[in-house]
Amino acid sequence: MTALLDHQRAFMHMCFDAEPREAGLRQLGAERDRWLLYRDMVRTRLTKMARAGLPRTASALGDEAFDGWVAAWLADRAPRTRHIREIVGELLRWAIPRWNADPNVPAWLVDLAALELVRWEVGALDVAMPEAGDFAFDRHPVVNPTARILELGHAVHESETAPPYPPVPTLLCVYRRADDDRTGVQPLGSFAAALLRALMPGDRTVTDAVRDVAERTGTPVDSALAVRLGSVLETLIRRGILLGAR
Repeated sequence: MTALLDHQRAFMHMCFDAEPREAGLRQLGAERDRWLLYRDMVRTRLTKMARAGLPRTASALGDEAFDGWVAAWLADRAPRTRHIREIVGELLRWAIPRWNADPNVPAWLVDLAALELVRWEVGALDVAMPEAGDFAFDRHPVVNPTARILELGHAVHESETAPPYPPVPTLLCVYRRADDDRTGVQPLGSFAAALLRALMPGDRTVTDAVRDVAERTGTPVDSALAVRLGSVLETLIRRGILLGAR
């Protein structure tokens, strides 16, 4: 058993160390060049997956810098998951504290990476869309189960705008569309975000959720609220975030 564990450790070091150890290569046995080719294949595959999940982040950092961060992560920690899609989250959970401490990494890039990670994870959720009837205020709402509310400090969702991104408090709903499985990003105002949070559990009627949000936010229940509420609900329903009611 000890010999097997030593062989596994040598294999891990060969794949993930910044530079392969000669002693480890000798321990793995013959065909040194084949082991080095395998190392290159593994690292290339992981880097491509990270780039697939974080395309805008990789572009903003630049190819050389992004690949350098991936290599540093591999050397320091290496993947723990058996599922290759999950390395995007593992990489960022390692990288973000280091980016926050690095004066050469702008704060908006951390927000951009956080947004891309949520989109990546929402796109991979193994959930089915629930059945929902017509929307009604006196019924319990049915919210898209993939919906996630994200609070950021920069408007990084405006992908048509080139970085750097302005420091603007930003609330977003990231969700997977029911009709084509693509991920969507819907900007939210503070009232819309509070309302969506209140609707998500689906444990009370829409009317009760609205009353609670109005009370907590100090919003008068008047005609102005009715207009505002109608606009928010129309957007949530049209975008497929609010699916209807039970």
